[in-house]
Amino acid sequence: MSEPLAPEHQDLLQFLYQVPIGVVSMDEAGRVGQINPAAVRMLAPELRADESLDEIIPFLARLVPGLVAQLTAEPERLGLVDEPRGHRVDGAGDTRFTISAHRLRPGHILLSLTDISEERRLLADQRRRGARLQRALLGHIDAAPHAMSVEYQPAHVGDLSGGDWYDIIRVDERRHAYVVGDVVGHDIEASATMGQLRSVIRANATIDPDPAVVMGRTEAFARAIRSARCATLAYVLHDDTAHKLSYSCAGHPPPLVLRADGRAEFLTDARRPPLAAFDETNPIVASAAFRPGDTLVLYSDGLVERRGEPLDRGLERLGEVAAALAGTTPASELAQRLLTAATDDGAGADDICVLTLRA
Repeated sequence: MSEPLAPEHQDLLQFLYQVPIGVVSMDEAGRVGQINPAAVRMLAPELRADESLDEIIPFLARLVPGLVAQLTAEPERLGLVDEPRGHRVDGAGDTRFTISAHRLRPGHILLSLTDISEERRLLADQRRRGARLQRALLGHIDAAPHAMSVEYQPAHVGDLSGGDWYDIIRVDERRHAYVVGDVVGHDIEASATMGQLRSVIRANATIDPDPAVVMGRTEAFARAIRSARCATLAYVLHDDTAHKLSYSCAGHPPPLVLRADGRAEFLTDARRPPLAAFDETNPIVASAAFRPGDTLVLYSDGLVERRGEPLDRGLERLGEVAAALAGTTPASELAQRLLTAATDDGAGADDICVLTLRA
C-alpha cells in the first residue's frame, strides 16, 4: 500500500489539476502516467478514433512530429528538450496551443501545454481593426485625368495594416501629384503614421505642389514624429500641359517610366536619404519628359527586394517585366499584372504598393 502524500505534495497535485496549463507525465515509450484536465481539454479534440491519450507517442508523432523527433534524437538529454517557445499547434476550431517537452530524469518526460487561443483572437481582432484603419486612410484619392491603376498587397494575408501607402492629389486642371511611401513597420502604429504623413503631404501639395517644398515640409514633420523617421517617399508632380514630371525621392526606390517606344527608364537623378534619417537633408528635385504613350510606375520596395539578392537585380527584373507588359496590358490592369508577375517567385514578406499612370 502506497504511503499517503504529505500535505505539501497534496497541495501541489491539487494545483496541477486546477492550473490552466496542461501537464502530461509519461515515460520514454509514451505511456501516460498522469494527465491533468487542462491537457485533456486541449488534446482530446485532436484525437482520431484509433488514438488514445494513454499511448500518446503515435498521437504526438502526427500532431507535432518535430517534438517526437527531438525526443528520440537526444534520449540522454535532460531539461528542456525542444525549442524555447515550444511547438505551436493549430487545433480544432479557433484553438491554438504550444507543447514543450522536459526530461526530468532518464525515462521520465513531462509535457507542458499552454493555451494561446486568446492571443490568437486578440491578434485577429487587431488585424481587423488595422484593416479598417488602412482602408479608411487609403480610401480617398482625387480623380486623375489619365488612365491609371493602383494595387496594395499586405505582407500578411488577411491583415491590411501596414506602412505602405499611395495618394493621387489634384493640384489644378493641368497638374496632379502622385505619391507612394513606406513607413517602417506592419502594425496599427505604422498605419497611423502613414496616415499622418499622407495628410501632411496632401495638405502641402494643395498649397504649393513643388517637390522641393513638399519634401522640405514633410522632412520637418518627420523630425517631430519618432515613428515617421526613416520613412521613404517618392513624390512625382505631373504637368500635363508641359508633358513633364518633376520628382524627388527620399530613400525610396526610383520611379520607373516605360517609354512609348518600349524602353524602361528609371528616374534616379533626385535621390536623398529617408525622412529625418540625418540631421540636415536638403530636398533634391529633378525633371523628366512624360509624353503621350509613356507610363509611370511608382512602387514600394516589397516589389523589388528579395532576401540575399542585390537591389539592382530586383530593379532589373521589374524593368523587364514592366516593359513586356506595358504594350499589351490595359492601363486599368497594369498595376495588378505587375504585382502578380513580380511576385510569382513566392515573395511577399513585405507590404507592396504599385501605382501606374499612362499619359
